[in-house]
Amino acid sequence: MAAIADALRLDADDRLHLHHLVALSQGTELVCAAGCAGEQEVPPGLVALLDRLEPTPAVLVGRRTELIAWTDAFDRLAQPLGILDGEQPELVRYAFTDSRARDAVADWAVLADALVTWLHLHSGPDTGATVEELSATLGAEFTSRWESRPTGTPDLGLRAVVHPEVGLVRMAPQVLLAGDGLTLVVLLPEDGVAQAALDRLVGMLPGGLRRVSL
Repeated sequence: MAAIADALRLDADDRLHLHHLVALSQGTELVCAAGCAGEQEVPPGLVALLDRLEPTPAVLVGRRTELIAWTDAFDRLAQPLGILDGEQPELVRYAFTDSRARDAVADWAVLADALVTWLHLHSGPDTGATVEELSATLGAEFTSRWESRPTGTPDLGLRAVVHPEVGLVRMAPQVLLAGDGLTLVVLLPEDGVAQAALDRLVGMLPGGLRRVSL
């Protein structure tokens, strides 16, 4: 499917439509193979932990790089970059299909490699169907990375973002496995400049946990 989509020069929406047509012709197992938005329950303990992490940017992430719940600090960092657009934000789709990603992240290749590495690391019984769908939707740029198995660190790749309000923010992601297919990623400031930038972002209003898929 990916080769056909590349030859026809289909855009992301048309690639996804093609995938769904093929999936429906073979049954429904390829559609939402790893679960659709709204199916993921967040344990109360993780919700409480996220709330305690304010005012630090932190996000709870699923196997497909879908963003499940996040702190208000993460919202203020990521929202202006387009990362949180849509009902179920998914970072790998943002990186490969949203033109804003290449401007928002200082080193896009690091972001792309980290996300594909994430998918490899968090593979499960449904990974094959998920990768097939992503290859059909995202095209050769994703497929070539998946096949080459990049060695990037699976930390979401958000190590240096360019925010429209505070400029370049360098971060040191900390990754904690939370169980049930969920991973907690905490974005600590890498230096004093980053700390000051994050302080400016979150210093005006009190924090409030953001959640989806509940």
